[in-house]
Amino acid sequence: MDLSFLTPLGSRWPNDRQPFATDLNIQTIEQAIGQVSGSSSVWERLQIDEADSKVIADFAQANNMSYVARPHDVVNNSKLQPAWVGPWIPATAPVYVHQVAGNLNGYPVMFLLEYGASAVQTRGDDYVKLRKRSIIKVKLPKVFPQVVLDSYNNEPGYISSFPTTIKSDQKVALEGDFNNFFNLYAPHDLQINVLTLLAPNFMQILMNNASTFDVEFFGDEMILATWSPIYDPTVMKIALDALNEQLMYLDRLLNSWNYQPARLPFDTLHYTYFRGETIKVGRLRISPLGLFVIIGIFIVLFGIVNVLLNRT
Repeated sequence: MDLSFLTPLGSRWPNDRQPFATDLNIQTIEQAIGQVSGSSSVWERLQIDEADSKVIADFAQANNMSYVARPHDVVNNSKLQPAWVGPWIPATAPVYVHQVAGNLNGYPVMFLLEYGASAVQTRGDDYVKLRKRSIIKVKLPKVFPQVVLDSYNNEPGYISSFPTTIKSDQKVALEGDFNNFFNLYAPHDLQINVLTLLAPNFMQILMNNASTFDVEFFGDEMILATWSPIYDPTVMKIALDALNEQLMYLDRLLNSWNYQPARLPFDTLHYTYFRGETIKVGRLRISPLGLFVIIGIFIVLFGIVNVLLNRT
């Protein structure tokens, strides 16, 4: 694949901007529309940078792929949600942009960017601070159980890169150094089988690079996600090298893959009751419920200390 067309972008994200709503009533109406229709209408004001859009479109054309600046129906709004999507709330759902779609090693593949509003905004700014993520979706010819490979190395700040908290009793031990870099989750009774899904060379490439990816198998899709800009030529090369290893491995695996799901359409992971993002402290992961409990304990302790101080 010719990556030279991405050189103008370098290591940066496209200069797309989301203006703040100047009228609270307009914002409220748009959010209400989003809740009814399931669309991200609050993103209709998103300003796509035309020059950067053309760079990505030229890259797509040079590699016999299609380009859409504002694709539709990227995420299926259903009860069966992959871990990379997280809880689906239309009013706060992210938007997907700059979709490049084509064929890689005989597999339909899609590259795109995800924008969400950052949790921290600055008063007086004209534009919303965006939390940006890159997504790669590969269509597979057979169905697989839901499997998640969560990297330790690609998480911004203290928030886990997956927006969904997976119950820890589904964690699978990996061999060698892989266990120091990844958490692997698989449905119960399938944990031995799923160890054959990931090519060792694929995982080695992810392990060796700072711009690494989380990976999820979900039915007939394989998804890679990273907080690095995928249209950075360096990041794209890492992704293509990793995909090349994994897809060649799948070519061999598919001949003997005869997975029969215990629950149709395929076996899925169990999430915690509160499905929000996990807080990370080193290798420790604190679920939303766990964080709530910790905060509650601190509030109680603060109250006790305050009472004791007032008595002295």
